[in-house]
Amino acid sequence: MDKPIRILHIIGGMYYGGKESLLMNIYSQIDRTKIQFDFMIHSNIENELEFHKKIKEMGGKVYYINKISEVGVFKYVRSVKNIIITNGPYYAVHTHMKHQSGLNALSARLAEVKIRISHVHSTDVGTNKNKMFLPFYRLLMNWQSTKNIACSVKAGQYFFFKNNFKVINNGIEVDKFVYQDIISINAMKRNLGINNEAKIIGHVGRFIRVKNHEFLINVFKEMGKYEEYVLVLVGDGPDLNKIKKLCYDLNIQDKVYFLGTRKDIHEIISILDLFLFPSFNEGLGTVLIEAQASGIPCIASDTLPRDSDLGLNLIKYCSIDSISKWIKCVDAINYSDKVQKSEIEMALKIKGFDSETTLNEFLKLYEIY
Repeated sequence: MDKPIRILHIIGGMYYGGKESLLMNIYSQIDRTKIQFDFMIHSNIENELEFHKKIKEMGGKVYYINKISEVGVFKYVRSVKNIIITNGPYYAVHTHMKHQSGLNALSARLAEVKIRISHVHSTDVGTNKNKMFLPFYRLLMNWQSTKNIACSVKAGQYFFFKNNFKVINNGIEVDKFVYQDIISINAMKRNLGINNEAKIIGHVGRFIRVKNHEFLINVFKEMGKYEEYVLVLVGDGPDLNKIKKLCYDLNIQDKVYFLGTRKDIHEIISILDLFLFPSFNEGLGTVLIEAQASGIPCIASDTLPRDSDLGLNLIKYCSIDSISKWIKCVDAINYSDKVQKSEIEMALKIKGFDSETTLNEFLKLYEIY
């Protein structure tokens, strides 16, 4: 029996985020007797996170590499190249490292990998230093990559030249989000100890600056003046303690549920009455797709790509320059206006956000038909 071809994915970390979940969904669906995924993760420590364990259980390998900020550009490029050569041969290298993807593609080229894919999931490079060097990063990505992929038009236009990219949607597992039953929903509320009378506001995302949790907390504080709400926050990250302290300072700690990292995102989203997503920027915001798939009304920052709108009248985009504007958007929500599950399923299929469509796009990307 022939060995499966191997694809190497290069990514910052394997958390429960949008692009990470996307890759794991694809990985779980592919025929692993024909295709195998390996992962290069930027960490000094072999953190046995859930996704790491699952990768190894499915036959994939996980390589850990130091960040470029720790070792410098030249040593980093050499290290990536050496991992590719030592553990290959690789049929393709698929990098998800924003502006750094050009360096990964260069390493893959030096290792004589023919298919080199830069896949962007963001519309920002973070620090001012990165923004200053963005023209160079863009040049390198477009020069060294054989294929350019983006999660949205806005993300592609930010990183690639002259629309020289293809959009592949972050498909989700439709059944998990669309078809939650009321028994499961009520059980989740009981498990969390949430009063059935309270309206449940939710957010899913790492506690990092770009997610704008501080604004979210202040909006929730204002909402609580007029009606009984609770706030459910899913995720972990460096700003977690800072946001917990803010809740105590505002005396709303008893109404905010910090759930940490969860595997049952679909069940958490199903109990919500409203999803708030005030990020400064996002490549797409896959969790917005998941919330709409669950029939949950959403309010999102107006800086986000409109690709995330499924056309079900479930999402409103609002400026994050004012808390009062968000309160007005909240007040305009009609909680009784439910969307039929069949409509949601059809919208996901038409827009290409079902996992089957995304899987087929990945196979075409790897030139495996």
